[in-house]
Amino acid sequence: MSQIIQHTEASHYYWPDGGPCYEVEMKSKPGEYRSTTLADARKLGLIPSVTTKLSILDNPFLDSWRVEQAIIAALTLPTSDGESIDDRARRIAEDSSKQVADAMKLGTLIHTAAENYVLRREVTNDPTIRHLFEPFRQWWDSECIETIYSEKSVVHHGEGYAGRVDCKARLKSYGVAIIDFKTRKPSSKGKFQVYDKDILQLSAYREADALSLPKADTCLSILINSQEPGVHIHQWSQEEIQHGWECFQLISKLWAKMKKF
Repeated sequence: MSQIIQHTEASHYYWPDGGPCYEVEMKSKPGEYRSTTLADARKLGLIPSVTTKLSILDNPFLDSWRVEQAIIAALTLPTSDGESIDDRARRIAEDSSKQVADAMKLGTLIHTAAENYVLRREVTNDPTIRHLFEPFRQWWDSECIETIYSEKSVVHHGEGYAGRVDCKARLKSYGVAIIDFKTRKPSSKGKFQVYDKDILQLSAYREADALSLPKADTCLSILINSQEPGVHIHQWSQEEIQHGWECFQLISKLWAKMKKF
């Protein structure tokens, strides 16, 4: 059987001033662009994103979910007469990939809605997500004193990374917080799960933002339910934030060593 699943590695890079450089112009096709590669970053003096450095870590929960989508597709897709094993495998892969893409699209829509609301109090009119977004909107109205910024690039020159922070805000119950919006499905018991990568990412953003005033007091993961209306606020302890930062520094150095960057 020929290879069915092609591995792709999404990487984001920034200019030293924090400007994004996600794409570069193709030499062979002027006016057209392709994704920025590690080789481009070396040549242009770019800085990798937080998520690019974290990509060297395994993600067992995401991997398990992708496998589940493939199993469901294999069990539910009807067979076709005369179809080879290779062709059926490709159909299963395409169907499961569509489920993953649809989930990612939903997450992007809700994330954009959150960004627009915290910045401009703009309520989404998209009927596919408005009901899912409403609990977050109500929570934000009751908590937010001031949105300091949203979708802002931050750079840590010492560790050599950059990234875009979802939001920094002053909240009634939490003080000044670095915030990450996530769209997540709760467990069968209604519990929301946070993961190591969540605080690794947040702690890296907080350190890159450390010289900005007002100084962030805490880090929050805001989990918006992707199945039914609901929102869960997870505040990370100072011990978790510090531990996350120490771990991220090690990962940052390991990434640079592995990539010879």
